[in-house]
Amino acid sequence: MKNPGNYKMRLQLGAALGIAAMASSSANAAVRTWNGNTDTNYNVPGNWSGGDVPDGNDSGVLGGGGTGITDLAGGISPSTANALNVRGGHVFNINNAGGILNVNANVNVGRGVAGNDNEINHSGGAFNIGGLDMGGNATGGTSTYTLSGTAILSIDAGASARDFDIGGDVGSGDFDTTFAIEGDVATVSLNAAPVLLRSSAIIDLSLGATGIDTIDTTGGFTLQSGAVLTVDGSSYTGGAGTITLFSYGSRTDATEFSTENISGFAGYDVDVVHDEDSIDLVLVAGDPGGLAITSFDTDLYTVAPGEPVTLSWATQGATTVTLDGAPVDANGSTVVNPTVSTTYTLSAGDGVGTVNDTLAVFVLPQINSFTADDTQVGTGDPVSLNWSVSGADSLTLDPGGIDVTAVTPPYVVNPVSSETYTLTATNASGSVGSDVVVSVGPVIDSFSGSQQYVFSGGLVTLGWVADDFTSLTLTADNLIDPPVDSDVTSDSSVDVNPTENMLYTLTASDGVNADVTATFEIVIMPEYPVIPSGPTISVNFHVDDLDALADHQLTMGETAGFVPVDGEFWTNINLGVPSNHEGEALFPSTQLIDDTGNASAATIAPSVDSSYFVGYAASAASEALELGLPGDDDNLFNSYLALNGPNGDGTPADLAILDISGLGSEYTSGGYTLIIYSDSDRRNNSANKRQSLYTLTPSGGSAVTAFVEDDDPADGINIFDNTYVFSDYVDDGDDYSNFVIFEGLTSASFSLEISSPDGGRGAISGFQIIGGTGLPADPLKLSVVGNGANLDFEWNSLAGMSYNLRGSASLDSDPATWPIVTGQNGILATPPNNTLSIPRPVDDKFFYVVEEFPTP
Repeated sequence: MKNPGNYKMRLQLGAALGIAAMASSSANAAVRTWNGNTDTNYNVPGNWSGGDVPDGNDSGVLGGGGTGITDLAGGISPSTANALNVRGGHVFNINNAGGILNVNANVNVGRGVAGNDNEINHSGGAFNIGGLDMGGNATGGTSTYTLSGTAILSIDAGASARDFDIGGDVGSGDFDTTFAIEGDVATVSLNAAPVLLRSSAIIDLSLGATGIDTIDTTGGFTLQSGAVLTVDGSSYTGGAGTITLFSYGSRTDATEFSTENISGFAGYDVDVVHDEDSIDLVLVAGDPGGLAITSFDTDLYTVAPGEPVTLSWATQGATTVTLDGAPVDANGSTVVNPTVSTTYTLSAGDGVGTVNDTLAVFVLPQINSFTADDTQVGTGDPVSLNWSVSGADSLTLDPGGIDVTAVTPPYVVNPVSSETYTLTATNASGSVGSDVVVSVGPVIDSFSGSQQYVFSGGLVTLGWVADDFTSLTLTADNLIDPPVDSDVTSDSSVDVNPTENMLYTLTASDGVNADVTATFEIVIMPEYPVIPSGPTISVNFHVDDLDALADHQLTMGETAGFVPVDGEFWTNINLGVPSNHEGEALFPSTQLIDDTGNASAATIAPSVDSSYFVGYAASAASEALELGLPGDDDNLFNSYLALNGPNGDGTPADLAILDISGLGSEYTSGGYTLIIYSDSDRRNNSANKRQSLYTLTPSGGSAVTAFVEDDDPADGINIFDNTYVFSDYVDDGDDYSNFVIFEGLTSASFSLEISSPDGGRGAISGFQIIGGTGLPADPLKLSVVGNGANLDFEWNSLAGMSYNLRGSASLDSDPATWPIVTGQNGILATPPNNTLSIPRPVDDKFFYVVEEFPTP
């Protein structure tokens, strides 16, 4: 509302203040700290450290000691202190009617030491001080100075001028700092003290019948954004006019109070007017107690499209109130989300008449996106800038102030040096901007290795494509020893044979612009146990993915597994549709074939008839990453069974474990090895972290565990890419592996529980059981014993192996070339020992050798 000049008048309600001369001395200065040992009386020496009331040389500290309350009443001796600090939640009550307390320097309230509820309650007598600083400590707090009754506050009354500073800004805490005046008798004079109302300042004024004393100074006035003004006019009876709240010599800013809470002026329209030399409360007479809209406000006047805005209002004497025609409460608020600049109309009626008020919320344009197709380019290379903007009347691109209002992106630029491009969108409400930085210099288009996971000393070819460089440097850094640099400016690839985990960094430089780097990490795989070469059972868990079933099953002519086995000898176990299954059967008891053609080499069955479980299938939607790799091994990994067995923490609980039984002597007599395959996340761009834990319990034996990690490290391959990565059995939270090995098993049956300690479910894609220990065989030991007309032979043997018995009457030739004894070829193993009896030879001297080879 505009300032109504015909009502403009200044109500000077304050009384002149008598300023007492303040003592000054430099002798025996001390800090007197309140302890309240006697009572709450300020004037009692025993309540202060050192047994003295602060005098003109001393600084007094009211810091919460004793009762935490200090009362100043009656006569004051000494009547002058050098400085006072009220902090740590202390309350200082000043009611020395007719008396004067002088403070040469500052009175600090809530400064320096954290604490809530620091208070000065000044209701009587004169308080003449050098300056008033309120709030400001390391962690925030609440501080209040309340001036009421017949109190007189005079600031800048000492030897040196200081500020009237409310809402100190020391530290980073939250502050709530209030200076309050109650009634029209209490007076305040600042003389020439500058006024500084900071962002946490609250000025709380409760008018008396005739108004309130002006906070006046001939000095400067600063008002920071965030400060709050509260005025209560419920006791005011002085009529229409202008009440000056602040008077000052000059303004250092044009800021207004961020929040103005004006209430209690029944029958008046009230406005706060900020002038060059004062802040005034202007009252225009209305119909006291009659129909009126007493307030209609918004928390935001300028917003982005769709940003929430709170409208609030208050009325009096209204029987109906509408907001843009829709009925609302007489006093209330609502949230709106304007997408264009909007003027809102509040109407209040009493059945006789109607009053209206309006306010406008201005909607700025919105830059939905502003991007460059490449942010690292060579000198002069084209860069396409794209944007999406709504609600704009004009668009400008900088540098250059180019009008692109009519341009349909992309807009192509050719920077010759690194540049920040700024898109500015403007409409009638204002402007918004967005930046994109394009760096000009050398470019590394790609940098990768032929493989990421290798055994120690394995060959990896590092290759790259780079442009606009004058030098290329390859750095090998194992993160322990100092890195080694190599000049590869004239190369496009290099072969390396790392023996430990190694981070390779390619640095491109042009000698002018900033260097560009790219990295590739090579991970050394742990050496896995020796895998036996005996009969092999192979199992593949897959889902019934009708769209790509061939990518999930293994059939004749397809070979998969760390121990390669033709699909003819893989048992494909169907888990049903690719989804979560609750309370369903996993699969029926199934006979397992091995690669010798034994169709009942073992049996697999779930431990319960039904359970919660998950069957996952790589989908056609992610086919580029998941399906169709060269070869057939990915068919093994494109599906998996997910469980979190009885000991896991899955929700709902999974009851099932897998039982394998019926393993024959070709597996148990010489021992066998179990390989488990798993890839629980077939998306290379995922950020999941998952450990799949396998607990194997042999019949009659103790449980053993092993696990794989699928933690999807962002800097490398984290899906099966035709590389079998052996688990290092270290859960470091940033690793990938896809198979584990249990060795030295001999039991004819075992159970396998699958779980995950990461809150999800462990995954198994398939497994292989290979007969034999995989350990180096004991040397063949052949013994021959005469038994009448026969010779009895005995030698140690291994499952899956066959033997020939060769003989010769001479040692002159290689034993491998000796003739096979008639009928003694292809002798099948009968572990742990084979025995044989044949007739004695006719020769006086004859030599024998036993030859071992895998059974065909």
